[in-house]
Amino acid sequence: MIPENDNPLTLSEYLSKPARARLVLACHCALQGRRREEGLSIRGATSILAGEVGVSTRTVERWIARGIQSCDVNADRILEVAMDLAPRESKEILLEDLDVHSRATLDLLLKEYRYGGVASGEETYEVKPEEGRS
Repeated sequence: MIPENDNPLTLSEYLSKPARARLVLACHCALQGRRREEGLSIRGATSILAGEVGVSTRTVERWIARGIQSCDVNADRILEVAMDLAPRESKEILLEDLDVHSRATLDLLLKEYRYGGVASGEETYEVKPEEGRS
């Protein structure tokens, strides 16, 4: 598998959409816990998280309700905030997501090896030898 460009993915780009949403939820729960400890309303956790990430409260509510966070633009900031607010939970989420990606990558590599082509999802494409190579 050859990447389309020479720029490697950042960790936030590599994260799956469901993993990003789980990071948002971990942040939200951590903020609720802190607010509860301080004797404040937990309702403000969504607003605080939205401010930390730089999005609207409604956006955070959608991420939590749908279980998917799909915008690469916010992914870096979500990762930073998650590592600050919920480091243990974030590490678990990252390791689980990495395991899923590793298995998927291994499956694709095995398909390529097995079929002598470049595997992409369910399809396998024949690799034509470069000129001058046999």
